[in-house]
Amino acid sequence: MTEGAGVIGTGTIYRPFRPDNTGNILHAVAARRLLQNHTDLPTTRLWSEKETEKARSMTHIVVVMANAIRLGETEGGLSAHHDIMAQNLARTNQPVVVFGLGAQAAAGREVAMTMPEPTLRLLRIIADRSQRIAVRGAFTAEVLEKFGIKKAAVLGCQSCFISLTPKFPHALNRPLKQGSRVAFNYTSISREAPLVKWAVEQELDMVGQQEGYEELLKADQPPPADAKMERFYSTQGIPAETYAAYCRTHFHKFFEQDSWLAHMARYDFSTGSRFHGNMAALQAGVPALWMTHDRRTQELCELLKLPSMPLEDAIRIRDLATLRAAADYSGFLSAYPARYAQFKAYLDESGLPHRLA
Repeated sequence: MTEGAGVIGTGTIYRPFRPDNTGNILHAVAARRLLQNHTDLPTTRLWSEKETEKARSMTHIVVVMANAIRLGETEGGLSAHHDIMAQNLARTNQPVVVFGLGAQAAAGREVAMTMPEPTLRLLRIIADRSQRIAVRGAFTAEVLEKFGIKKAAVLGCQSCFISLTPKFPHALNRPLKQGSRVAFNYTSISREAPLVKWAVEQELDMVGQQEGYEELLKADQPPPADAKMERFYSTQGIPAETYAAYCRTHFHKFFEQDSWLAHMARYDFSTGSRFHGNMAALQAGVPALWMTHDRRTQELCELLKLPSMPLEDAIRIRDLATLRAAADYSGFLSAYPARYAQFKAYLDESGLPHRLA
């Protein structure tokens, strides 16, 4: 007797004061919520015989992968993790369905077309078991083809389809006016220091994902010495106590999807370099502007027609009115029904029971 789909890959459990990227909550939860029935299988260790038998009873194995392809690497990173996943999958014959696969590389730079051998082995097993492989954008599709994998379906990220409805449920037309609440997010304090300083000066709310330093300040706990933060204080002229006071009042971080979306609904605009930070705003009905800094974010924004601006331009501008004016959602709203239909067709073709309308 089959038991629905078995799911491995990016998980849904996140806790405070850990280095995990909580942005993956949206990616992981969306993948599971669109399934009619699923069971999570172990991802970070080899399956026992009992777990292997359970996996063999599933209709499909769903692999939630996020930015799993780390170009320019030959070892390390996710290698051990991917080796375990490959060994587990090799012990079953179930069809595989992938959600959200992306290749990670810096924007605007040449990158070595290499990846760790365990990652390539995992991708080849997946390709053998899949009709098509859902990837985030054209760049990832090109990467797979260069490694001889020609099954890419360019579909974006399932977090875009959290509503499970073929028409996007929000108008995304909130105006920016006097007293509007604005959310901000960042990825690298070294690269984005002027923007973080601007957010502090403008008293924007910062919504974190991996910012453990700010998380400790929010909790009024002394963070460990951090050379990057010391450089931020010295180069931007912000006293450490000023930043601590800002974080106590304006920093927020969430560890499950629904409370995150409920919080984001209070804003009128969101901007920053975190893809899922802005996607949380979007799914709450709040217009957002993405600041693109890598190929992953760039290809997603291009495919889904999400309003975006190169990070370097945003650093130069640092003006809320100008950034909000750049957040034009006509293209996204026009393209959304077709993108939704393509994602649904991918699930239908795989035979995977789902909840998309």
